[in-house]
Amino acid sequence: MPKTSRICSFALALPVYHGFDYAVDDGHHYQPGVRVKLPFGEATRIGICLAVETPEEDDRDLKTVIEAVDEQPVLRVAQLDPLYVE
Repeated sequence: MPKTSRICSFALALPVYHGFDYAVDDGHHYQPGVRVKLPFGEATRIGICLAVETPEEDDRDLKTVIEAVDEQPVLRVAQLDPLYVE
């Protein structure tokens, strides 16, 4: 992954208490609270963006977001805060 790439952490409707990290193409800008389509295993799932970061370097082989479902966030950051658990 190039140094300038962004990584988003997404919540999925699964019985786990952590986010899933995905790479974001340079032409896309996702805000926390926006829903997106994500590849997950053999399926496509809807996730909610929890956080966006631009790491200096990341050597993980992350899957890439497919597309946004919403143009504007459906949840406010205050609503997301208790959901984000590392």
